[in-house]
Amino acid sequence: MWTTPAFAQPVAEVSTVDLTGTQRAGDDVTVLVTAEGALSFRGATVRDYELAPLLREAVANNPATRVVVSADPAAPYQSVLLALDLGRESGARGLALVATGLTDAPQPAEDPLFPGAGEVEALDGDLSRKQERALAPKRRKFPQNPYANTASYTAYTLEPGEAKIGLVAVNVGVLPRFQVGTAPVLDVLGAFNANARYNFLHAGPLDLAALGQYYYVPLGALLDSSLSGEGLTVTTRASYAALGGTASLRLAKPWSLHTQLYWAAPSANGDIAFDDLPELLLPGLSLGDSGAVGLAVKADLAVLNLATDLRFNRRDSVYAWLRYPFYGRIRGITSGSIEGVGELENTDVILAYGDTVALADSYSVAVGYQGSWKHIEARIGAGWSAVPGTWLLQAFELGYKFGGETRRRERDIRKGYRRLDDEVEAPAP
Repeated sequence: MWTTPAFAQPVAEVSTVDLTGTQRAGDDVTVLVTAEGALSFRGATVRDYELAPLLREAVANNPATRVVVSADPAAPYQSVLLALDLGRESGARGLALVATGLTDAPQPAEDPLFPGAGEVEALDGDLSRKQERALAPKRRKFPQNPYANTASYTAYTLEPGEAKIGLVAVNVGVLPRFQVGTAPVLDVLGAFNANARYNFLHAGPLDLAALGQYYYVPLGALLDSSLSGEGLTVTTRASYAALGGTASLRLAKPWSLHTQLYWAAPSANGDIAFDDLPELLLPGLSLGDSGAVGLAVKADLAVLNLATDLRFNRRDSVYAWLRYPFYGRIRGITSGSIEGVGELENTDVILAYGDTVALADSYSVAVGYQGSWKHIEARIGAGWSAVPGTWLLQAFELGYKFGGETRRRERDIRKGYRRLDDEVEAPAP
């Protein structure tokens, strides 16, 4: 039973923490603290960084809201204090602590990341090696985690402090539900790039995220060395910017559907100066001793991604992914001057084309298996595409993931098992 002196103290912009029993006001919102220290809000187990915005939203929607912390009598002291601090920081008009524990409050739902963790089976006598192997906390035995699939087509993000290093990209969770990344291989090659994803809405089974990508390619630096032998100098620059959004919906406990739409704007501009183009490019035509061509190209591309994943446990799942660029438009302007050819002095040519794209001309589909082993994550599958080979980017991925609260909890479970196993096997002193 909690005692009054522990919490009856002033809180900034909130009255003293009330020690209450079963009397509740209609405007109350309840935070449950279990005996294990887990936090639950509105029937769902949440992390502390997820609870804070949920409480602020509740207070913003109803200024009369009071936050009630309903704690199990065996709940860790620090977890109760954490819940009270989050309630205070929400700006609620009042803050209360239930003295009778959870007996008069709705029980929290199972932890979606570790359901059944509180169930214990007593085993009498010594365990056989087969029993020990069966009880070992292997990753395939952990329950499925809907938020672990942070593939590019989902609205889910890496946890704060979690990082994933892949063959192509590196992504890091820098803030709650916000990750940033880059493709180091392209950076080394001179194609500087960055991407970001922000999960701005987490409402029950629905998650919404905004995404952005940007690439900058100084083509001149990349092409000068390869074309210098041909007497061609290129100072063209190219960029690629994309903005969009993703919706991820958990249709059932192991099954999610993902819909993504984004608009991309690739462009290139600069000029090409040459002394003598090789005849191979323009056979039979001499352009004189010098010339210059200016170039500017802008394009728009609308892309739709539809994907789904079915999870069996923490390690194994299958997926299907359709990518469909359904609209494209390109606008270009060229200007040129060639010595001795007056008709081509300061000539501009503008070309433009835009239209919807047939699915049969641009689709890309991949289906396959996704798995994880300790820190290694892999995706392998097969696919089909209108443009040969483009499905490969959807079918294969290999990465090393580490950090984050969920993986720390998994690690603690495994360490605890190994420590217990060592103690059981250790001879008596």
